[in-house]
Amino acid sequence: MRRAAPPPDRSYNERPLVLLSSNSLWNVTNFRSEIVNSLAGEGYRIVVAAPGSVAERQSFALPAETEALTLDRSGLNPLKDAALVLRYLRLMRARRPAAYLGWTIKPNIYGALAARVTGVPAILNVSGL
Repeated sequence: MRRAAPPPDRSYNERPLVLLSSNSLWNVTNFRSEIVNSLAGEGYRIVVAAPGSVAERQSFALPAETEALTLDRSGLNPLKDAALVLRYLRLMRARRPAAYLGWTIKPNIYGALAARVTGVPAILNVSGL
């Protein structure tokens, strides 16, 4: 019996993209590195959208790109939250991810809204319950 040839290796830009988001880049680096490494190992491009300093972005050692995201983690201003939804919409339209994975409350709520509008499947994660 003949085995099928393995699929040709796709260039980096042709790989399906997964957009991850959290309320801090530090959170992804310290608590979500295993999933980033696993997804990258499975052949996905990873983009992490999260607030973080320039130094954090420069020292980010995971196999992923980063996108700066302005997010007020504890703010209650509905105008700032509406602006966050618009930022997620722009990011999803520009990057066209195959899936969206969010952690923490604002990325879960506002990222999922933007994913729904753009037709991107959303995977939401709540931890600590």
